[in-house]
Amino acid sequence: MHKRILLLAVALFTLILGGQAVADEPANVERIKQFDVDITLSKENIAQVKEHIVYDFGANYKHGMYRDIPVDYVDGSDRYYMQFTYEGTTNEQGQTVQVQQLNQSGNVRLRLGDPNQTITGAHTYNITYRLGPILYQKNDQLFLNYDVIGTGFTVPIDNAKITFRTADGTPLSQLECFQGTQGSKGSCAVDQSAPGVATASLTGLQAGEGASLNAYLPASYTSNLLEAGKNAPRSSSITTVLSVLGAFFLLLFTPFFVFAYIVFKHIRLRLNDRRLRKNETIVPQYEAPDELSPAEVGYLNDDVTNGVEITAVIIDLARRGHLKITQNEPPKGISKFWDNKPDYTFEKTNSAPTDQLSPAEIHIYSALFSKGSTVQLSGVDRKAMANAVKAFHSTIENIMKQKGFYGRVGQFVQSNFLTRKGAHEWALVQGLKMYITVAEKDRLAFTDAPSKTPERFNMLLPYAIALGVEKEWVKQFEGIDLGLATQWYAGDFAALNFGFMSQGFDIALPSSSSSGSSFSSGGDFSGGGSGGGGGGSW
Repeated sequence: MHKRILLLAVALFTLILGGQAVADEPANVERIKQFDVDITLSKENIAQVKEHIVYDFGANYKHGMYRDIPVDYVDGSDRYYMQFTYEGTTNEQGQTVQVQQLNQSGNVRLRLGDPNQTITGAHTYNITYRLGPILYQKNDQLFLNYDVIGTGFTVPIDNAKITFRTADGTPLSQLECFQGTQGSKGSCAVDQSAPGVATASLTGLQAGEGASLNAYLPASYTSNLLEAGKNAPRSSSITTVLSVLGAFFLLLFTPFFVFAYIVFKHIRLRLNDRRLRKNETIVPQYEAPDELSPAEVGYLNDDVTNGVEITAVIIDLARRGHLKITQNEPPKGISKFWDNKPDYTFEKTNSAPTDQLSPAEIHIYSALFSKGSTVQLSGVDRKAMANAVKAFHSTIENIMKQKGFYGRVGQFVQSNFLTRKGAHEWALVQGLKMYITVAEKDRLAFTDAPSKTPERFNMLLPYAIALGVEKEWVKQFEGIDLGLATQWYAGDFAALNFGFMSQGFDIALPSSSSSGSSFSSGGDFSGGGSGGGGGGSW
């Protein structure tokens, strides 16, 4: 009897703790709870892929998840093509899941779910497809560079299991596993549990992190190899002749028409963009636009992301308790004459859960602390940050489009233009900028302007940085004791040089939102090769 009572008490205590844990977790946080990938490589060099994904939408109402799978990519001057065959998707009950297959630039997007129905909570997707060829010749052997989990996932992945096998049990040599953001050198444990069967288990992958397998097989395994430009869909001989003739005439006239199209589209849309902005009335805004991060506000302000936005993100993370910033002691002695630039130390804290970070913030946070929990501005991993800035740029750009603020134009004009909704939001951003920069004597004319408190300073400081008006915002609070509001910073706050900090992070300006994939010879996470891609919700 006593034993039963004790077991009951333990069960109740566990239930209470479990309930508390669930209650403490933000209801709107999306994540992948389980991602199991089973890959069988045939003698024809075709990968049979089965993905078991448990996607938790939290309390968000979504139609389902999407899965992006790369089918062609560029490595230097070579372009590689793979054949993709979709076979089906089932849910946890074994029922067929509705799918829309979209062909994007270099990717196939599987949009899983019913557009007329929304869902919440955890749902299972069992996706099956074939992809190949995936092996190519290298050093008289066949090289496998397979990004099992791509870096394009916008949500964290709690647990993942990888199983890769050859169809006839041919052993894999020089087997390696890498995990992390694109370009990182983090390794993961992988075993060849049986001849030709490689397995790996991973936990705690953040958004923008993935896993890649590298290995070698004997040259005799297959003759169907992945070659540059050799695996695109084939045409008949007649079609080929017509294509050649068509290409001849296209070569003569296409440049002119393309140029004319680009110029016409660009001018027309630019004029419309300016018209939309001009027609908006700008009035002072005392708060940041609803549900817009500092980086998103900065993007709306000038249509770009750079070191300014990165600094705004880091300051915002600091004020929210995710890190602390310390002003380093200036150089002493004779060295101060040539080394007089300020430097700062960033220290990761555990006071705020990282699962509250957005995908864009995760890119920067992970890159900043890629070398450890403490790093100096001058010692930031430039390669990791460069990759993070590119991913950050792409994430912010996609968020802006998803919110309906921007529209993208075709394949030739790769520019973003404001929509009517975006123009309205841009006007709100300009109103916030007006409030931050207005002189004290003019501020008196504002109606119901909030009081200048340390909390208000702290809340809007990241937005002021993103808008490039942090000096004006700091000046507004001269003579006010900021006290506890700036405890995230250790040093002379008046001497904090946000501009220099921005220059330190401004190390990788992406030229566009898209980034190409490339092969890797091993030693780090490639972010290229076969497989990979990403996913999220829609």
